[in-house]
Amino acid sequence: MSTRARAAARKFWEVVPNVMRAIFAETRRGGHNLAPNHFRVLRVLSVKSCNLSELAEHQDVSLPSMSATVQTLVERGWLSRERSREDRRAVDLRVTPKGHRVLADEYERLLSWMAKRLESLDPSEIERVKQGLDTLLHLFGEARAPLHVEKINEKV
Repeated sequence: MSTRARAAARKFWEVVPNVMRAIFAETRRGGHNLAPNHFRVLRVLSVKSCNLSELAEHQDVSLPSMSATVQTLVERGWLSRERSREDRRAVDLRVTPKGHRVLADEYERLLSWMAKRLESLDPSEIERVKQGLDTLLHLFGEARAPLHVEKINEKV
């Protein structure tokens, strides 16, 4: 392993937790009391409905943990449980119209929050940040659940 790769890895572990802490704090400041894991679940299900087991596997969490999260979202009216059309024994999770509105509102609020922070940089720094994020996206992929505001807003 190269020294440059190790130095970059060290920097990654210095930066990413700070970024995530700031994002999680801002997520909790919103008017919907949307926890970061709620945001991720709504995001995934806004693209495609699935059952509880698939969702837990996708999010890399235990079934009981995902069940508790889903129950909270159902109680808030953001998710619904519906019998699968393909298999009547299975239950699909779907984002409700209210859930789509919450997700779209929070996405737009968080996007504006991040853009405002980035505006403090000069244009060349913003471009370097964008290039770095493109590189991270390439390394870690976005295959699981791409978030495109158009997809969220079209369901509101």
